[in-house]
Amino acid sequence: MRSKNAKLTVVAIVLLLGAPRAYADDANTSPDRSPFAQLPGFPAEATYSGYVGDDSDLRVPPDLAPPVSEASFGYDLPQARTATKSGKQGGYGLAVKDSGTAEPMIYGPWVGFEYMSTWLQGRYLPPLVTTSPPGAEGVLPGSRILFGGDDVDGGRQMAGKLSLGAWLGPAERVGVGGSYFLVQTETVPFADSSAGDRVLARPIYETSPLAESGVGPASYLLTGPTFLGQTQFTLAGNIQAATRTDVQGAEGYLRHLLYCAPGSRLDLIGGYQFSRVDDRLQINHATTYTPSFLLRSIDVEDVFDAENTFHGGELGLLGEFGKGPVRLSILAKVGLGNINEVVTIAGRSTVAYGAGAPVNYNSGLLALPTNMGVYEQDKFGVIPELDAKLIFKLTRNLDLSIGYNFIYWNTLAMAGDQIDTTMGGQPTVNSSQWASQWFGGALDPAGGSYPKLEKIKDSDLWLQGLSVGLTLRR
Repeated sequence: MRSKNAKLTVVAIVLLLGAPRAYADDANTSPDRSPFAQLPGFPAEATYSGYVGDDSDLRVPPDLAPPVSEASFGYDLPQARTATKSGKQGGYGLAVKDSGTAEPMIYGPWVGFEYMSTWLQGRYLPPLVTTSPPGAEGVLPGSRILFGGDDVDGGRQMAGKLSLGAWLGPAERVGVGGSYFLVQTETVPFADSSAGDRVLARPIYETSPLAESGVGPASYLLTGPTFLGQTQFTLAGNIQAATRTDVQGAEGYLRHLLYCAPGSRLDLIGGYQFSRVDDRLQINHATTYTPSFLLRSIDVEDVFDAENTFHGGELGLLGEFGKGPVRLSILAKVGLGNINEVVTIAGRSTVAYGAGAPVNYNSGLLALPTNMGVYEQDKFGVIPELDAKLIFKLTRNLDLSIGYNFIYWNTLAMAGDQIDTTMGGQPTVNSSQWASQWFGGALDPAGGSYPKLEKIKDSDLWLQGLSVGLTLRR
């Protein structure tokens, strides 16, 4: 009995001695046992802002910095970093271990693609094809212009933009990125033909006093009835013309945080920019003669080609505003640098005389020895750009963007501007250049060196579009 009482006494003493320590342990233990709540820099009140389709029970690590969206390129990058018990932070899927493993070089990489519907500014073309009643032979004024004489454009064109980037640190203060965009080739075609019952002509301003029409408005007749001397001929044939414009661009940039507050952020954007605008005008016509004892046919081609390549720097500001699943992003930047302009003018013609073999010549109708060749110049380019987007967070890793974009080039060489229209706003030609080749005879120096191109002619251009995009981020 005494032994049993002794055992109970020992148990009671042990319980009395252990209770204070157990109580102290419970008092010092945080009710939130997440390792993130025990790390410096993770405030207890930090919470995770939801997204469209969010799971309210899902717990994720809070951010050290406010969520950042690369909305100007279709990106939205709230961070969810890993951490170790040592309190160090790691990149996405790369924790910094106590063993001293080096931290990752990049954080939160992203990739995005935008589908764009774009419109390119119209480009002016001089009158190139006309029609008229028989006898007028397509001479301006007094004839109807079928192609040229106004701005031409191809309407809406598709485009695509690929973007990627990453942060250079876990605090999301400095990022690096790049993008490339390509616009669908814009083609403005024209085609017409006649069996000889309808007049088709190419209007010109004649500078040669020896020409049948003299100095002034004239035309090169493609189809329809005409007379050579006392002999009537019927001309049949066709003409095809087209403008073709290609636009593409790329950039590589750094972005640096300038200002950050709840619901807003402002970044400085700076880097390298490239763009290229190619414009081409090609005109082909073919004419057959009846009767054909003097001439069977004449085929002619004129080509005006302009290539514009920009290399320079870019500087701008990116502002992002809003909380929760929808945010607004506005990017304003300007590219400054060199635009290299290269213009090529080329022509060819093939003439079949009577029963003889066709003969080839290295000149056309508007592309003649006085203006054919390759011309090049460098101009200082200023390319402002505005980009505005609404960003919708679909999931933690996927964003949807809807936006508007506008780009402007202050100086470019366009193909139609390189046609000599010195006289009367029409293609200006000393026709003795082609007549002396095709039909023999002397070049008329009184007609002057027309057409000519003493210097590349410049104009401006804008591109605007609407976009919808998806961005995937880790």
